[in-house]
Amino acid sequence: MNTHARVNQGRWIADCLVPYCNDARELAIGQTQIICAKGHSSTVIWPPEKDVVAISDELGRRPDPSKRNWCPSEAPIHLLTGEPVDQTVEDLAAEWAEAQDAEAAQRSKANQIGQLIAGAGPVSLDELGLVLTEDGLLVPKPTDPIPFPGLAGMQFDSTGG
Repeated sequence: MNTHARVNQGRWIADCLVPYCNDARELAIGQTQIICAKGHSSTVIWPPEKDVVAISDELGRRPDPSKRNWCPSEAPIHLLTGEPVDQTVEDLAAEWAEAQDAEAAQRSKANQIGQLIAGAGPVSLDELGLVLTEDGLLVPKPTDPIPFPGLAGMQFDSTGG
């Protein structure tokens, strides 16, 4: 049986594809055989060596190991995890840049909230998409409710009867 090498949390691994086995083994770079915990043997298929090095290097830039993942389309685990497949090194770099931009935006918003709370910034809650509840909590501003046409024109008994 053949299995494909993939990266999971910064480790190259291969899944045992025997039905209902659900085991995976960590791989040494270039390792071509695995035997799972239940004794099933599989041949490991790797991407080209230059791609293994480039993928490993690109994922290694990510400080959080849980964000270091890569999966070929031949590895069926992506059907369960919903992870992107067959990403090029350029795709991985773009994905990471987008994640860093999102984190920077979150940090900026948190700083604005801190300034607002400290009274040091000219930022309004509305600009931040927040409202202050009666309990004094900052929460995301509610969005317009999604209309539910089935309730239009219905009258409700507010007496509980």
